[in-house]
Amino acid sequence: MKNKKEETQKKLNKKKGQNTTLKDDNNVNMDSSNSPCKITEHVLDDLSIRFLLLLDPLDVENIERLFFILEEAHWFYIDNYNIKTIPFIDFCRQILAHNKINIDLMEGINIFRTYKQAIKVYGCIIFDSKLESVLIVRENERINSYGFPKGKKSKDESGLECAIREVKEEIGYDVSNKIIKNFSINLFEKMNFYFVFNVKKSTKFVCNMKNEIMDIIWLPISKLEDGSLGKKFSIITKSYLLWRDLYLSIYDHRFKFNKKKFVDLIVDKTKVDIVN
Repeated sequence: MKNKKEETQKKLNKKKGQNTTLKDDNNVNMDSSNSPCKITEHVLDDLSIRFLLLLDPLDVENIERLFFILEEAHWFYIDNYNIKTIPFIDFCRQILAHNKINIDLMEGINIFRTYKQAIKVYGCIIFDSKLESVLIVRENERINSYGFPKGKKSKDESGLECAIREVKEEIGYDVSNKIIKNFSINLFEKMNFYFVFNVKKSTKFVCNMKNEIMDIIWLPISKLEDGSLGKKFSIITKSYLLWRDLYLSIYDHRFKFNKKKFVDLIVDKTKVDIVN
């Protein structure tokens, strides 16, 4: 009986229609045996079965889609095998070689990076019940700055679905019944944020993604007004300038939340008709 590795490789090679070694058109050493972060055969088998074995043939042939899956596998490996870090290129080199997927690695990564830069990001600006604070997060120990919970849109996912999913993954809270579904604001080109209101400060937030979020805090909006925040809050400070007038109007006319009143206020301030 063939072992798991042989079965995995056979099926993947059949998808690709090839059974050759990896290309090295950019003079990159594709021999994974000399990698300083060597992944064991058992783990490569597990990752291959989880992420590559059942891929549609079109996904294998589509560079952007293939590397999107490889990135998910990379995160899974780091999160679930207690690996502090392994360079993405090194990870790809080993798992692709393990499955004999024929591809120019460096060209593929460059195409994927360009693709990622074009993907839109969706998230939420979450307000407490008194409209006095917003919820912010710090992504990981390598990033010292804070931002709003957000993430890149997945294939066949709407912006609203992405925002709800990313918030739930990053802070463990379902905003689907509090999010203003028909309105979002654009920040920093490709970032889009929905408003979420009436979240209790006593709520316990816990990230559902291992090693992704290091800190979750409520930030008083008064600190955004007085300019007392340091560099690690610069993203929040800059974004506040873009939604400050809208926020102040909502705050000045604060009421027990009423969606119709909120929509009327948004239309008045932005001059944009909102479809219910």
